[in-house]
Order: sequence, then C-alpha cells, then structure tokens
Amino acid sequence: MSKVGGFPFDATRQHAASALRPEHFEDFQRLVKLLRHGGKFQLLFVDCVDERYRSELVSAINDVLAVSKQSAIAVTLNAENASDFAAFEQLIAKVSSSAGTINVLNADVWFDDARWLDFNIRREDVARSTRAKLLFWLSAAQISKIATLAPDLWAWRAGVFDFGSRPEIVDSHTPAALPPSELQLAVFAPAKLDQSGGARAKRIAELRQLTSREDLDSEAKLPLWAEWADLAFSIGQLDEALRIRREEELPVFEKLGDVRSAAVTRGQIADVLHARGDLDEALRIRREEELPVFEKLGDVRSA
Repeated sequence: MSKVGGFPFDATRQHAASALRPEHFEDFQRLVKLLRHGGKFQLLFVDCVDERYRSELVSAINDVLAVSKQSAIAVTLNAENASDFAAFEQLIAKVSSSAGTINVLNADVWFDDARWLDFNIRREDVARSTRAKLLFWLSAAQISKIATLAPDLWAWRAGVFDFGSRPEIVDSHTPAALPPSELQLAVFAPAKLDQSGGARAKRIAELRQLTSREDLDSEAKLPLWAEWADLAFSIGQLDEALRIRREEELPVFEKLGDVRSAAVTRGQIADVLHARGDLDEALRIRREEELPVFEKLGDVRSA
C-alpha cells in the first residue's frame, strides 16, 4: 500500500501521533519511521509504564505499520512462556518468523540483573536467530540499569524513546496545569493551514490536550475546537472534523442561543459531508438548516 514518497505512511503516522500527548509527537514519529525503514534486527528501548497509554501506543504503532503491510506482535513475558533466558531466546526467535516488530511487555518484571547479563553475553546469538525489531517497554530506571549493567548490549541499541509521564501528571489523560501566560500562548498560537502536515498534526495533539482541560469552560474552548476542526479537515481527518463540529461546537452555540454561529457551524458540517461524498445530507442541511436562518436574520450575503 506504500506509494511514491511514502505519503500513506506519513499521513497515517501524523494522524496517529496527533492522538498522543503533544510532548510525545516527535518521538512517536521517529520511532515508527525507524520501525519501517530500519534493519531487520534492532534493539529499541521505550520508557512507558502507564499500561493504558502503552496500549494506545502499541495500537497506534500497529496501525501505522499496517499501512506499509508490516506486522507487529506483542509478547508478554511470564514464567510459563519463558522460564529462563534460553527460553526467552527461543520464544523471540519463533515469534519473529511471523512479525517484523515484537513488542516485549512485562520486561520490567521479568528481566532481573542476571537475565540482562545473559542478554549482554548472548546478544549476537539473539541477533542471528531473531530477524525482527525488539521493542522493550520498560521504566526509566530499568533502561538506566541496562546502560550500566549490560554496556555491550546497550551499545547495540537503535534508539531510546521517552513516552513517560511528566511528574505532575497523575492520570494519563489529565493534562498538567499551565501557568496563565503559557496557557495563553498555547491557545493563541495556532498553526497555519499552509504549514506542513506534520506541523498541523502536532498542533492537533496540542489542541486535543488543551480542550481536555477542566479549568477552561466550553465557551473558552470554542476557538480551540474551531481550529482543531479546520486542521483536521485540511489533512483529511474528515470523521474527526465532523465529530468536533457536531458534538463539541454546535451544542455550545445552541446552548448560548447564538443562532448565527450555529448556522455557520451547520454549514461547516455540510462542507465535511460534501467532502465525504454525502451530497444529499449536505444539500439538506444547506436548504433546511442553514439557509432559513440567514434569511430570517436578513443576512443577504451569507444567504
């Protein structure tokens, strides 16, 4: 499915990255690019102990790799499938025959000092028997331990990626509080539609986080939702643009009694439907929900 220039892959990875925390946008882009274009055997370490967020990341990686017809599989290490390092080596070699990327889970618990030392010694044998990228999901402390305990193995790393939570974030979906000056800057520094797709996707990640803030009321979020929908539409995320217009913006305008803004939003909904090929529904909205409002308001130009 990959085409000239890798456009489907680039569009998919930008879309996937826009759903993550904005501070992880660049690392995710770099990781999936390495998984797609890197050598058959690679050793990659990922800092992420939040299980829910890790699941989102693994799913996003799978979606991006699927565009290039590459596969990824998850292996959760435990006493049953890997009693010792030799069993781990056999397991990984077997799984690598059916997937180009292996997400190694529960490695933080399964690997003790002795097993990392075994890996340090057996690294060349693992590389020969395993023709896949090994993506170890670990804690920052465990990654630091590898660097000192298994220096030869550490030297083989193809990359280290930080998807850890900042200390002030308790829940994986709760954004940290920003000082008023920084919040103002984040809100009023929108990406331009003539910027690259990557810049727009990154701004979407920022807007996703900003609009989840509980200290901003719905009215304050309206310009953020509008920008998000515009950006999503501009890079082909039509379902996302439609959802924001229908479920976020329109209900607020209706609650505020802002009839004209509600009509404009319905027109933007019709724009998205038209782009999706839902021409009958787009026409109905124009005729029955948008036009009568402008006529009643005496807004000849908009009508």
